[in-house]
Amino acid sequence: MDKTWANVGIVGCGHIYNDGHKKTFLHPASTNNAVIAFCDPDEKRAKDALSWVKKGYQKLLKTAKKQSKTAEVERLTFAFDHLKTYTSLEQMLDDLEGTLDVIDNCTPGRLHIPLSVQAMQRGVHAMAEKPPGLNWWDVKRAVVAEQETGKHYELLECVCYDRPIQQCRKVIEDGVLGKILEMSVPYGHGGPYIPYFFPPSGLPHFIDPLWAGGGCVQDLAPHGISKGLWSVGPGVRAVSCETAKLERRKKPRVMSRKPFDSNVDDWAEADLEVYDPRTDSNFAMHVVTSWCGGLPFGFSIEGENGLLLIDKDHPVLTGADGKKQEFPVEKDQWADDMYMREIQIFCDRILHDQPSDTPAEYALRLQEIMSLHYFAKLQKRAVTLEEMEQWGEEIAANAADEQGAVDAIATELLKAIDLL
Repeated sequence: MDKTWANVGIVGCGHIYNDGHKKTFLHPASTNNAVIAFCDPDEKRAKDALSWVKKGYQKLLKTAKKQSKTAEVERLTFAFDHLKTYTSLEQMLDDLEGTLDVIDNCTPGRLHIPLSVQAMQRGVHAMAEKPPGLNWWDVKRAVVAEQETGKHYELLECVCYDRPIQQCRKVIEDGVLGKILEMSVPYGHGGPYIPYFFPPSGLPHFIDPLWAGGGCVQDLAPHGISKGLWSVGPGVRAVSCETAKLERRKKPRVMSRKPFDSNVDDWAEADLEVYDPRTDSNFAMHVVTSWCGGLPFGFSIEGENGLLLIDKDHPVLTGADGKKQEFPVEKDQWADDMYMREIQIFCDRILHDQPSDTPAEYALRLQEIMSLHYFAKLQKRAVTLEEMEQWGEEIAANAADEQGAVDAIATELLKAIDLL
């Protein structure tokens, strides 16, 4: 790709974009990208997002001209001159064909895969927020699209780009921890906020089964699981799962101080067996996820050579003899903030025609673990990935199309939740 920056189109201008993404594009390290389009069904929301970035680009452009930074003047002038808003992705792809390089997909979970695949099939790279999809059957479509189109996909699972977690991966890659024996990957908080978008059900999309694919397992488990799964490295995948709890404990579910009758999970506990290709061995993964508040225990990985934890801002390995080995994080040219880093790094990757660190294949492996939570509870026993795959094939065989198969599988999986 013979360019010095990637032209970005924002798809979805709601909370996740405004809270986690928008400041990225004005960050000093974001010279490898330029936002040129905003897409949202709500035209006002798209225009508000454009106005904020436009003001920021004006200030940066003024400074770049004063400092005679020719490359920055060129990038910012291009962005400033091309900024537009759209109310549909199709319209944006048509209008910006040949100009748009990548979309930043900040839509609700149901749209993460379909819109990303649509963009890749039109010659545009795609990065999309978590959850990867409604279920593992959904995410397979991104794997196929990445392979068939030659375009790159990135799952915006921010913890994978957090400096301490990236350092954990290096520690494991270097063999310091030895063979992994087990890991604990808890993650919890008080539950989601009320989003802008409400599907026809009238529920916030976070708790609408066919827009979220589940509850806390879909919303929060990706963060906890990724701390461990991504740290192990490429090729790691689930073998089996036994789900101890998959419950809705809070009825009604209060979101932004407003009560809603939720049918999705807000507490989950599961034990998985996971394959590590580095050592050709399996390890245990204990997952606890909560929308009922924070959890009193933290992330840890136990290996042959000790216990690996995050202490403040870096990994620490405590050996059997009690001695500690610290691994300070390594600085690079990207921002410290993990939301900013994931976007900056992906833009750099696509400029060099390199795949993401969290490609569609990783998104699928992560989603398999989450879907196994529901499938194991549905079957009321420990299950294997192969069993879930066969079960999915049987359901998909009777569906009218791909999306019908995804929806049918989602509907069946969510019958596993204990509605307390």
